[in-house]
Amino acid sequence: MNARVLLIEEDDSVQKSLCKALCSEGCTVLATTVTELGGRFPTEGADVVVMDADTPTRNGWILAAQAAAALHGRPLVLLTAEPGQLRRALAAGASVLLEKPIALPTLLETIERLLTKATPDSDPTVSPTEPKV
Repeated sequence: MNARVLLIEEDDSVQKSLCKALCSEGCTVLATTVTELGGRFPTEGADVVVMDADTPTRNGWILAAQAAAALHGRPLVLLTAEPGQLRRALAAGASVLLEKPIALPTLLETIERLLTKATPDSDPTVSPTEPKV
């Protein structure tokens, strides 16, 4: 997969794990945190944004809506540890919501599917499976 991914993740170990997995699949990854972004979303070069909605410093759902607006229709994959947040994620502009723990193959398949738009009417939720981040 040849995609440019903006990864917004607060947990350093999760960020590193996701970076490694995405890079191993041929993605170019710009990894950052909400704090590092400072309210700006450098989405110009991103094909897709993968963002953790569970942020300790700011409201991740508001940030997700800001990111979605900055993406101008490009995919936004939201990650959350809170179950039952699909409506909230879709209202924020997410293309897909993945619940933690996230299976790496599921994340990769989701990004690939979004970028190729193989199933435009598919369910935006994905059930987590092994291996987990």
